[in-house]
Amino acid sequence: MQDIISKLVEVCWQAADAIMACYDDDFNYTPKKDGSPLTKADLASHHIIVKALSALTPNIKIISEESSQLIRTKVIINPPISTSLIAGSTNLRISLEGEGVLSDLKPEQLHDELDNEFWLVDPLDGTKEFIKKNGEFTINIALVREQNPILGLVCCPAFNEIYIGHVGHVCYKQKRHSEQITLKLEPHQPEEYIVIGSRSHGNQKEMGDFLKDKKVKEFLTVGSSLKFCRIAEGKAHLYPRFGRTMEWDTAAGHAVLMSAGGEVKELDGKPLYYGKARLENPHFLASFKCAESFP
Repeated sequence: MQDIISKLVEVCWQAADAIMACYDDDFNYTPKKDGSPLTKADLASHHIIVKALSALTPNIKIISEESSQLIRTKVIINPPISTSLIAGSTNLRISLEGEGVLSDLKPEQLHDELDNEFWLVDPLDGTKEFIKKNGEFTINIALVREQNPILGLVCCPAFNEIYIGHVGHVCYKQKRHSEQITLKLEPHQPEEYIVIGSRSHGNQKEMGDFLKDKKVKEFLTVGSSLKFCRIAEGKAHLYPRFGRTMEWDTAAGHAVLMSAGGEVKELDGKPLYYGKARLENPHFLASFKCAESFP
């Protein structure tokens, strides 16, 4: 696994360079079908990551957010073993290699095609932050096994930082070309909580209802999957999420936080799992571990 992690770190920096080349230039964006923006940086990063993963782990399928923007994606569904399944939030056109047949695969059918192990990729998480040029956007790559994220990389191109979490093994933060800083959360019970939430998304009423009985010292707003990383660093305690998220938005940050000693659960206390029918997450709470039970 360490060899895969080392190669994925290189891939992240390649994708980061492609993103920053667009970031430092004037750019336009196109609205996706769900209303969210798509830039050439999203697609440049997508192509770099998917190509690398396909070569690195040819037997593991890939789900990337941006692939729904592609006209065609080649997928081997029958033997030899699938090299990639690339899907977005809308209907996907799939080319069956060797048969030349195109078919439509709806999001609710995706879980039927997934194996026990698959990659989840968001080539540019926080596109709105990218457009605002506030730096709070990330590259998310996660490996899911048996419905749980076991490996996550969250790369922050604008800050030259990367977070790596291998659940049960190691979690660290690293500046580009610098030493690794181990991240490890110690369970404790704070008197007041630092809560973190989305900068561009979220439901204020539900957030207010959730926090009304809790002692909140500070409420921070941060874009993208950096919210998970801030908890892993010990800079925040709770990240309640009431807005819509997809699995590729959360899996990498989830793995980073879990490997640091935190947890991510649905609001009923069940662990958040992956490979769901529509790849859409329920509301959830990411947190460090403490004596108090949430919610």
